[in-house]
Amino acid sequence: MFEILTVIFGITSFSLFLVANKLQKDNAILAQAIIEQTANKIASKLDDEEEIMKESFLKFVSDSREWAFEYIENVQKQIKDFIDVADKQFSFFDSYGVLSEGHLYYENMKTISEEYKKLKALLPEEDNK
Repeated sequence: MFEILTVIFGITSFSLFLVANKLQKDNAILAQAIIEQTANKIASKLDDEEEIMKESFLKFVSDSREWAFEYIENVQKQIKDFIDVADKQFSFFDSYGVLSEGHLYYENMKTISEEYKKLKALLPEEDNK
């Protein structure tokens, strides 16, 4: 009887060992699958975040470019408006200002006229006429 119990105990122990071994292999396979799935999700999320960052950067560059062109256009318009108003006065000074040499404001007007010409030169040729 003891021998039968020993055999049954041995078979049961071996069966439990096989089941435990199979469970351990199944758990390892499951753990590996979970790790791979998690790694894929993380990689996908990183790809998504990288794409969002690229899109955000491109939007920033585009917006900055638009703002820069708008700013340049506004500055050129203001310079052109100033030139439209002041050009006759500076042309007159450049032609006849020498007659007022020695006058209190002659040197100031001469300096302002020179700076006006530099400012005028900043405009594109078609706006500079």
